[in-house]
Amino acid sequence: MTTTTETTIARPRVLKPQHAAKVLGTNSQSIRVRMRKGSFQPQIGTACQMSGNRKRCTYEIFPERLAAYLGITVDDLFLRLGAENAQA
Repeated sequence: MTTTTETTIARPRVLKPQHAAKVLGTNSQSIRVRMRKGSFQPQIGTACQMSGNRKRCTYEIFPERLAAYLGITVDDLFLRLGAENAQA
């Protein structure tokens, strides 16, 4: 009987702005501003304004959408992020 050992990395459903910044070669503040303005076409995620606070937002960046924006596969996206940065 042959046993195969595979190392799988738990991939998060949602990434943080600093993860997108790493693969886009910019800073996380730039990612947050562009998400609030809707500058990413196609959209890479959502920026939701928190209730009761006009200045605070939460950000959800979806790996599938970020990979599509970059024109790469989700596997390549996580390879670019590296295992230590993808754990969120």
